Amino acid sequence: LQFVGGFGPRKATELVQHFSQPGIGKITTRSYLEREYFAQKPTVWKNAAGFIRVLPLDEQNRTATKVHSDFDPRDGTRIHPADYSLCTRLCKRVLQDETDKDTLDNTSEKDLATYMMSQPAKLEVIDLDGFSRLLFSVTGEKKHDILNLIKDELVSPFDDKRPLYQPMQYEVLFNCLTGETDSSFKKSDVYYAKYLGKSKVGNYKVRFTKNGLMGVVQPQNMFDDPEMEEQNLKEGDTLLVQVDDIDKQKFLVSCTAKPSIISLWDKTHNDPTIAAVTTPAGSERSTATSAADQSPASIMGDDDMMSQAGSVRQRRPTLGHKKKKPDKYFRGKQLGHPCWKDVTRREAEKLLNDGEWADVILRPSSTGPTHITVTYKLYSKPDGKPVLQHLDVEEIRETHDGPACYVAGPEKYKADDLDQIIVRYVEEKQKKMKDMRDHRYFPATGTYADAYKDIQDAVRTQPGRIHYRFCDDPKADGKVLIVFYENKMQKMPINVTFQGYSFPKCKDKKLRGPHKDVKGLADGFKAFYTHYRKTKGGALH
Repeated sequence: LQFVGGFGPRKATELVQHFSQPGIGKITTRSYLEREYFAQKPTVWKNAAGFIRVLPLDEQNRTATKVHSDFDPRDGTRIHPADYSLCTRLCKRVLQDETDKDTLDNTSEKDLATYMMSQPAKLEVIDLDGFSRLLFSVTGEKKHDILNLIKDELVSPFDDKRPLYQPMQYEVLFNCLTGETDSSFKKSDVYYAKYLGKSKVGNYKVRFTKNGLMGVVQPQNMFDDPEMEEQNLKEGDTLLVQVDDIDKQKFLVSCTAKPSIISLWDKTHNDPTIAAVTTPAGSERSTATSAADQSPASIMGDDDMMSQAGSVRQRRPTLGHKKKKPDKYFRGKQLGHPCWKDVTRREAEKLLNDGEWADVILRPSSTGPTHITVTYKLYSKPDGKPVLQHLDVEEIRETHDGPACYVAGPEKYKADDLDQIIVRYVEEKQKKMKDMRDHRYFPATGTYADAYKDIQDAVRTQPGRIHYRFCDDPKADGKVLIVFYENKMQKMPINVTFQGYSFPKCKDKKLRGPHKDVKGLADGFKAFYTHYRKTKGGALH
């Protein structure tokens, strides 16, 4: 009981103790439970009601039975009591073709639900999409998802649709924890890695800057001339290594770092991913040039290291090749956060567009090494295409080793950690946009053309009222307009932020906002509209 929404260990214990007292009646229905115990706790009841299952009890066997005079079958489902009337309308809609109206009207809601649960096949033929559109035209409420829930619960109450737990395959686990796939991190490709020193058995240890994986280079695969080059290699130097094998069970990579092999790879492939380049002294600097424009010696950490070995890597030939644009992202940074990915803007957008990643993505920024970009899905269009946004976050430290604070967006929102940015900035903005798009005055398609048509029809039928609609800005994804009629069709932008909604072109600061919810926005618009009519457009900048 403590895991029911709105409950906890304390509230669950109090409920059990209350009904364990002598003289307290038995719980027969949800309505009795609400009346007897939750009358003074309406918010707790609203959260918990749909998850408290009430079934009649067989006193002898202490098991649930399906026969009880007071039993309401809907109390044994996930259907919330607030939606019981909607359940009744759905049942009548299913039975209207085979039962006359008087019979349906005289049949109790409990009996209708009981009959439908005994004949679940009848629910399969109803057009829920059409029924939800009909309800929306009458009540203005969007109930499509609730209707689907009611149908599922009448067919199979409290059914657990989750598949049985299957142990995760090590390949899938590797992908989840590293974010790497067979195409993004593969054998024979070359990547940057930081040299960590020698192991006890004499192998060379490296860590890939791309994903943090550990790599092992055997001595025979490290240098072309070990005697001359090993003395110049220092811990912290950044190397170019080629992947020989990936052990996904052990999260270990076998590598080759011979300059002669790396140079052969570079002549036939694109340049490796840009990373932070470390000098022998250990100081890091960020680079915005491609690996082909850097000398191999500076990459390896010593000016004479590769020239002494007689295998200096030349520039990649330009004949027949289009010169690659420099990578302007400050790559190679490792951030201990599950949403961090060392990817570019284009790569992050591809991950979200293709559905390979569902959460927000924290990634390097092109602004500077102390900046982070948050890429996230603001909402999905009716055709399913996601609308993505990119939020710039600056990391600020008073001292080099001191705690960091983060400043996000044009509002300069300050947070102590990145999770706070995600929850209070990004997710709040997503919620505000969802509330806007779920409003009854936001067309289902979200287009300006449909908003325009709705207002035309409304003006024709009710000319004396204030008519307005919300819609997507056709010129910019992620932007919203309010369209209204005053002598002619007019439109005004709306800013949607984590703080609320505002009219940036409104002169009056109070009317401009931000308004906390869509209702406040609508009320603010009506006040603005009245002022707009009086000033004949003078209320706008």
